Amino acid sequence: MNNVKGIERLRAELRRVAFEALYSQFAWAYDWVSRTFFLGQWRVWQRAAIPHLKGHAVLEVGLGTGDMQVDLTRRGFTAWGIELSPQMLRQARRKARRQRIAPLRVCRARAQRLPFPDSSFNSAVATFPSDYIAEPQTLSELSRVLKPGGRLVVVPGGWLAPVDSKGMMLEWLAVVVYGGKSAPTGPAAKELTALDTEKLMSSAHWASGWVKLLNGRMIEAGFSVRVHVASNRRGAALVMVAEKPDSEAPGD
Repeated sequence: MNNVKGIERLRAELRRVAFEALYSQFAWAYDWVSRTFFLGQWRVWQRAAIPHLKGHAVLEVGLGTGDMQVDLTRRGFTAWGIELSPQMLRQARRKARRQRIAPLRVCRARAQRLPFPDSSFNSAVATFPSDYIAEPQTLSELSRVLKPGGRLVVVPGGWLAPVDSKGMMLEWLAVVVYGGKSAPTGPAAKELTALDTEKLMSSAHWASGWVKLLNGRMIEAGFSVRVHVASNRRGAALVMVAEKPDSEAPGD
């Protein structure tokens, strides 16, 4: 038991160091790292959240370098975003200018203290967030700023189907960081949408540790939670959809 706890602490430390580096002094390399190490699937996994959003007003928590802000704006959403890292905000604003996306409605803020009034958004989204997303104060704040019946959509992680040596190496690295078993290999990797979600949750690396914690914390915060898997032949991502109770009469 002590060995297991020690391994989990090591994984947590690895995640912390990696996030801190990429979100600060190496923010300029974030897009290259995510694109290269995940064989182009990172952006595919990010966009897997979009079909689950509802309404027009969307808050992105942890906007990073702004890719999702660009996606949401181009799809007609009224997108807002928060980010704690000033380096990431600079990257996002530069990207928006290059792609002629305006206005970019973003600000520096913590997820645990959102600078928005109650019931401001139809949906909130976070893709590949760190452990802060499972903190009770974060979920309480997200529930506060969501309208009744609003949705919180989180993509906590994804994995590459290890169909070649590079894919297997990257999958092994993911297991080291996130824990648990690796994704299915061979023909099963092409049939991921047919797998039972509960079995997938119990075997995939992103379902260990803090992701299971997130599921429980969402429920404790009053959300009802559904789990989806977005997959293709190169890999898959987990999409968690948390719905706030609709305690008010329809009409928004």
